Amino acid sequence: MFDGFKLYSPNRELLGYLKDVLSASVEHEINKLSQMEIELVPDKTAITPGMFLEWDGQDYLIQTVTDIKDAKGNYARITAEIASTELLGDILPSLELNVRTAAEALTEILGGNRFGWTVGTVEVEGTASMGKQEYKSRLELLLEVPKLWGGVLAWDTKSKKVDLLNSLGTDNGVRLSYRKNLKELERTVDRREFGTRLYALGKDNLTTAGVNGTGLDYIDADTAAAYGIHDYVWKTDITSGDRLYAAALAKIELIKQPRCSYIVKVADLSILVGYEDYALSLGDTVWIKDEDLGIEAKSTVVKVTEYPLWPEEKEMVIDTVPLSYRQMEYNLAKLLQTVEESKDVWDRARLIEEDTLAEYGMKDYGQNVEFTFSNSYYQQPVIFASLQKVNAEANEPLSAFMLQTEAITGLDEYNNLIYTGARVKVIGGPASLPGYKINLLAFCTDPAGA
Repeated sequence: MFDGFKLYSPNRELLGYLKDVLSASVEHEINKLSQMEIELVPDKTAITPGMFLEWDGQDYLIQTVTDIKDAKGNYARITAEIASTELLGDILPSLELNVRTAAEALTEILGGNRFGWTVGTVEVEGTASMGKQEYKSRLELLLEVPKLWGGVLAWDTKSKKVDLLNSLGTDNGVRLSYRKNLKELERTVDRREFGTRLYALGKDNLTTAGVNGTGLDYIDADTAAAYGIHDYVWKTDITSGDRLYAAALAKIELIKQPRCSYIVKVADLSILVGYEDYALSLGDTVWIKDEDLGIEAKSTVVKVTEYPLWPEEKEMVIDTVPLSYRQMEYNLAKLLQTVEESKDVWDRARLIEEDTLAEYGMKDYGQNVEFTFSNSYYQQPVIFASLQKVNAEANEPLSAFMLQTEAITGLDEYNNLIYTGARVKVIGGPASLPGYKINLLAFCTDPAGA
């Protein structure tokens, strides 16, 4: 049951409880800072940034206070973050960690901090290094630790301790279904970054054939038997075969299965007597079942939004991508630090069918877009385009946009006409669309030299 928000001064002196709260939400996400937003009718108590709110045993540092007057009347909106955000105000001029354990890394990052935070439980084993960091806050450095060492950060704002755990949550066998606790379900399956056979290419079409142990210019994922062979071409500027192979092994782990995530709204039955085992928290493992959509999946809660005024209401994001993949993505990015991302729109290719090569990409909105294909084709490409909103707050377009496409042609060694690229020009529509990108999709068959 909701027992109110306690308000504290910047020196942690209790000032009382918030009154006339209209709405409240608290968002938790793995390895991110919990966020709180409250709307309330203001009273004589002056609420200012730097004060603290306590809810559910944790302290939150107030970051902004906005006074609003609209059709709903006069009210204030407060945003706050888990109190560890105060470590943003403590800068280390320089830090470099070479072959340290996670516990040692946390100890060095927090050593001598002015807010009294210390290291708690550290479950993560192994060593890693952090390159030289200059003028970074202690909080920024802490948030880098799970990316390099793995694990999940947990904050105890009362004892001011930082834990690094192997995982959060439990597996109590909780199942979400419409007959019990599932109120709304949205599933997203994304195959845009999916492949079971990876052709990793380096500079000048370097392959892994010489170092991968098979002599073949590709490597197969362990999911090929389940999903079949789906080719994926990944181009880099790596010049070392060994380094390319190491990167390819990380890349194929990231693409070897379609990514699937669920947004669910649930009734938290754990607040009812006899249903305590149905508690759902960040990091918990749950089953989702929806007979209409044909869904029955087991995965991890990676994000939770709670509504303190209505404790039975929760919204969760459940992701089938293991948490270790996120560290793998970061490690792969670090491995490719010296490789600039290709400016070419068509930087990836994939075989859809045996005789069809699809190439795809995205470019910022502009009057003119020009790109070249990774391969040459004897058949003219078919090009599709659409607008994609990448900023949720962007204004909706008030008019349609129109494109004019023109193929870029050339000749092969036998003087046959081939298609090597395309030009796209905006000939009608908005002059600019901040917050949008144009997605381009082209299909070509009959590649030259195949």
